[in-house]
Amino acid sequence: MTSAAMIPIHILDTQTTGLTAVKSPSVQLPQTQSSHGTRCAGEVSAAANNNICGVGVAYGSKVAGIRMLDQPFMTDIIEASSISHMPQLIDIYSASWGPTDNGKTVDGPRELTLQAMADGVNKGRGGKGSIYVWASGDGGSYNDCNCDGYASSMWTISINSAINDGRTALYDESCSSTLPSTFSNGQKGNPEAGVATTDLYGNCTLRHSRTSAAAPEAAGVFALTLEANAHQRLAFGLSNELVASGNIRVV
Repeated sequence: MTSAAMIPIHILDTQTTGLTAVKSPSVQLPQTQSSHGTRCAGEVSAAANNNICGVGVAYGSKVAGIRMLDQPFMTDIIEASSISHMPQLIDIYSASWGPTDNGKTVDGPRELTLQAMADGVNKGRGGKGSIYVWASGDGGSYNDCNCDGYASSMWTISINSAINDGRTALYDESCSSTLPSTFSNGQKGNPEAGVATTDLYGNCTLRHSRTSAAAPEAAGVFALTLEANAHQRLAFGLSNELVASGNIRVV
């Protein structure tokens, strides 16, 4: 979220301990070369008519950036703290990361993170349930998101990719937990094949890609769904049901 000082993204005013949360567009975060979170945030919430880059899917939404992956180590408590940050204020958590899932390695959330997910779905959003949107992974036929305990969790909605001509992406992983897809990058060498979104230090990229780009698009669709049904305050389970029934057609 390091572009927040220069690219118009609606920033949610949050506070956190031990993690870095963006508090306002005037905050200048430390210099970094990691553009991943910045790009994902822009897909969801980049302001309309910003004259810099593309518009967010849910451009009226607000985002809270939590620095989790950009550090030399990861622990169960860091993951749990991140995905349970202010669950009564944050409706949707979008995660474009996951473990190795090549069959030789099977990994997933540990005890604290799993409990945080369960508590979010059962208690978040005033009891309607936090919505966890997860990228299904980019390993193609070499990996299997059934072996990814985050994407295949009963507490998450995992998202695959379709390329810019509508076909299934070669990097997509196949697993029973993944129903919806959104558009992401397509043919190599095509300058229009990537996803346009905010980039580091006030720049715009046309090359955001893979399921890392697909998941935030889906998060934006869910944000619009919540907005359109604000009087109903859609529950997490109903969000899953709408995807399964085809009433939310992400692609």
